[in-house]
Amino acid sequence: MFSTGCEDLDLRIGGFSDGINLIYGTPATGKTTLGMITSNFFASKNKKVFYIDSENGFTVDRFKLISNNKLYENLIVFKVKNLDEQYRLIEKLPLKCDLLILDSLGYYYRSELRKDHVLANLLVKKHFDRLKLFSKKTCILIMNQVYCDITTTTIKCVGGNFVMNSCDTKIFLEKEPRILHSEGNKFEFEINNSGIIFP
Repeated sequence: MFSTGCEDLDLRIGGFSDGINLIYGTPATGKTTLGMITSNFFASKNKKVFYIDSENGFTVDRFKLISNNKLYENLIVFKVKNLDEQYRLIEKLPLKCDLLILDSLGYYYRSELRKDHVLANLLVKKHFDRLKLFSKKTCILIMNQVYCDITTTTIKCVGGNFVMNSCDTKIFLEKEPRILHSEGNKFEFEINNSGIIFP
């Protein structure tokens, strides 16, 4: 298990698993904030962190609030422009890192899906094939978007059952009220300047 970087969250969920951890929810539910908290924790311990920021949600100003104004050379943030570039980056990254965050899987997948659904699904499969090579020694966090299934009116993870079944741990975040769902448990939380707090 790996620490989330938030002691109160570790006490509630036991930390992140050794496999692939999925964190999904609607916009502004705290996915990127949680990614920054974990990045700060790992980087502060001199661990190598790769953060793939597909949605341009990682900002230095926000990170400095979480990290108490610290920046780290061992935290490397990548920007990508499409799903193929995102996969090729993951393919090229060295397997020896301590934390790998993809924020998010669904952003470019959705746009690619509208153009070529066969290619989009193939690229997502290749994402996970590569990520599973990391997961034995690396904490992996996959942030993802959601959609509403119009037939059941339920909120589902972008990528559906394939993505859900490819991940070892799933955390679902809600916004109003803020609730974190994990392994059948749910916890209310708040977001402030320093990160995530629990009542």
